[in-house]
Amino acid sequence: MKTDMYVRRPFQVEAVQVNADNMAELAEWCGGQVQGTPRENDVDAPPYFIKVDANQPTTDRQTMAFVNDWLLYAHNGYKVYTEKAFNKNFELDATASVSPSEIYAETRRQLEEAQNNLERFRDALATLSEKKADEKVDEGQPELPYDPATDNSAVTMTQVAPVQKHLCSICHTEFTGDADQPCPNADTHPDQPARSSS
Repeated sequence: MKTDMYVRRPFQVEAVQVNADNMAELAEWCGGQVQGTPRENDVDAPPYFIKVDANQPTTDRQTMAFVNDWLLYAHNGYKVYTEKAFNKNFELDATASVSPSEIYAETRRQLEEAQNNLERFRDALATLSEKKADEKVDEGQPELPYDPATDNSAVTMTQVAPVQKHLCSICHTEFTGDADQPCPNADTHPDQPARSSS
């Protein structure tokens, strides 16, 4: 029997270490909730932690981020690591340029902007429809329902292309763009031809 050697593929995560000052901000980031109170000098006070909707926890502890724990976000959701486990498994990636949460925030902003534009367009269309109906009544013509397909008024609408997310099958990095666009980390993929920078 012949065996081969394999190396586990690395994957990127966003991580922040929990402290008493950033708990509320981290709870908002992960959609969690701060529970308990800071212990300070009262050792009998309930524990102070963030209740996290963690991805596939195997114990309750994996849903609780205490001070000095690390809260991680990867493509499949949030995870909680103790400081010891985090330091054993992760190191800082100095090559990372854009985090998944930054991509998500920008995508969310673009979606909200497109929804606002659509709402304004619908309002303008309704106003125009009412105006056309009023004009027809004023001219003594029978009132007909407004048909935007036959309206020749100068109404323009900018079409917003949906932002498509892709997941690299090699490094599991999530990125946006066309389906044929290479992963932004393709240069670091093992045994992959380097992208030419033209």
